[in-house]
Amino acid sequence: MKSNLLFMLIVLTVFTLKLQSQPTGTFTDSRDGKTYKTVAIGDQIWMAENLDYCLDNVGYCYNNDTLNCRNYGRLYSWEEAKVVCPETWHLPDTTEWNIMFAFLGGSKVSFDKIAVDNVFIKGMASRENPNDIYQKSSNSSGFSALPSGVKINNSYQGMGGLAVWWTSSEASSNYAFYTYIENNKVRIIGTSKNSSSNKLNEYYSIRCMKTDD
Repeated sequence: MKSNLLFMLIVLTVFTLKLQSQPTGTFTDSRDGKTYKTVAIGDQIWMAENLDYCLDNVGYCYNNDTLNCRNYGRLYSWEEAKVVCPETWHLPDTTEWNIMFAFLGGSKVSFDKIAVDNVFIKGMASRENPNDIYQKSSNSSGFSALPSGVKINNSYQGMGGLAVWWTSSEASSNYAFYTYIENNKVRIIGTSKNSSSNKLNEYYSIRCMKTDD
């Protein structure tokens, strides 16, 4: 009994140390010279920052402020998001997001492990309560999620409490799946309606993932 317990503690300790010491690196986008932090989570390699690449007016800065692009990355339509990752990187699908969350212990516990500490408010209503603003998080995975907000039609909203990332998975001709953090909870499945002109009216962040060699 004691030996089994000791073995379980050793396995848990090794897993925790592995999670807390994820290999990190950098990637320089040859298209514009910007350098992004990267992190290995399990067998996947992710950018540890939202993409901020602009060519021919692709994507938006929150509130049209270029400082927000530098700090939080750019907001893209789904059609843009599918093609904007640099060569050797791609927009991950729902399966690839779920693999990451499974490695971290499931979406219910992933907020603590992917969010930068003291940046996500506890829900949009909490803005009025200074004593209930922040949810502690360790960012032990190194993913470094930030509350970058979204653009829906011509309205910017959610910076400080919401992060949404497109996936490459399409639900139907009018809907696509996304991953998001809101009220300190991580969810993998969501859909977003697009217009009849086949251009999405919602603009979200994206995280590029390294394509297997």
